[in-house]
Amino acid sequence: MQVRSSDDVKNVRNLLIRPGLTYFFNSTNNLTLGYLFTQTYTPGAESITENRAWEQFIHTHKITSVNVSHRFRLEQRFIEKVAADDVFAQRLRYFVRFLIPLKKDVQVFEKGLFAAVQNEVFLNIQNKDVVNNYFFDQNRAYLALGYRLQKKIDLEMGYMNQAVKGLAGHTNNNIVQVALYTRF
Repeated sequence: MQVRSSDDVKNVRNLLIRPGLTYFFNSTNNLTLGYLFTQTYTPGAESITENRAWEQFIHTHKITSVNVSHRFRLEQRFIEKVAADDVFAQRLRYFVRFLIPLKKDVQVFEKGLFAAVQNEVFLNIQNKDVVNNYFFDQNRAYLALGYRLQKKIDLEMGYMNQAVKGLAGHTNNNIVQVALYTRF
């Protein structure tokens, strides 16, 4: 679940609920099938709903003490439009994340400070004309500092730059993100 604010944290802009069922092939590969429900709220306007079915494959590995994750996600998007027919589109997302322990000589990272660097690219692969008329949809680059509280709980805070192609032009968002990650 995610809650995203509007500019200057004035109000909630988006609520995302994203459950999924995951099958672990082994300790480094898994496949998830899921559903997303999201609403976008704009003050003085009607909220807009989007439903998505999604499938993703995650592969993880290490480069010395750095944990690396690759995520490939395919989304089937059912997008509500105001004063127009609802639309269907598909999007492919590729995400890579590096989690870098800030301790020396770490074989198994269970507690302490870390840095995270990630990037995610979004590509419209079907019906781009109903979304924004571009194959490239958006890019999210992120840099954070975090603390692993225990083996399965991380808290982090960072900066994200989100570049989005829209029907009316290009938007560049500067985002401060606070996240709590659990691995139960």
